[in-house]
Amino acid sequence: HNSSYHGYIIARKDKAFKSLDSLQSKRFAFVDKQSASGYVYPRAMLLEQGKQPERFFSETIFLGSHNRVIEAVLDLLGGAACWIVLTIIEFGC
Repeated sequence: HNSSYHGYIIARKDKAFKSLDSLQSKRFAFVDKQSASGYVYPRAMLLEQGKQPERFFSETIFLGSHNRVIEAVLDLLGGAACWIVLTIIEFGC
């Protein structure tokens, strides 16, 4: 069996993000700089697409866990007028 890695950038459904380009100048939440699935791989994917996270997004933040990032998406960081996206990883065979 071969293992595969799939990463997703997700956002709230009520925000009209249709492509990676539509996320430009938005806030982006990563998990942790030491996390392969929550930072290293998603950052590499962004760089492959010509998007340097520190310049492409208005702000990048680190929330420490996948659960905290999901909560931030749902809560919009306590109701602030911002968009938060995250990475969710699926592992399969």
